[in-house]
Amino acid sequence: MRNLKTIIICCSLILLSCRIASAQIIHDSILELQQVNILKNNVKAVVPVQELKGAELEALNSHSVADAVRFFAGVQIKDYGGVGGLKTIDVRGMGSQHVAVFYDGIQLGNAQNGIVDLGKFSLDDMEMISLYNGQKSNIF
Repeated sequence: MRNLKTIIICCSLILLSCRIASAQIIHDSILELQQVNILKNNVKAVVPVQELKGAELEALNSHSVADAVRFFAGVQIKDYGGVGGLKTIDVRGMGSQHVAVFYDGIQLGNAQNGIVDLGKFSLDDMEMISLYNGQKSNIF
């Protein structure tokens, strides 16, 4: 009699576990998601790009990049010694080490200290000078 009760309980538990397992299988299903389109949001920068080009650049009557860059907002040129001296750029109070200078997509800089002498570059072959605050250019 005791064995019969044990067998009935075991059979009941087996049948109950089969029902639970089949219920889980029924409730589990694969959902297929629809296509999602991601669109680019054209948000204008808080600080716009500053550019000097063409007639504006010629009208400045400047001879070097350092002389032309003085006209950008937030820029200071440090001139270490008159004509032929070192001319470095500071943007919004950051030091010259924190300013990247590119010429036709190639980064310029002194390997020793990272400072670029803007007095070395003539405006004769320049079409445009741009200033990007932050990482806004396509170069980065």
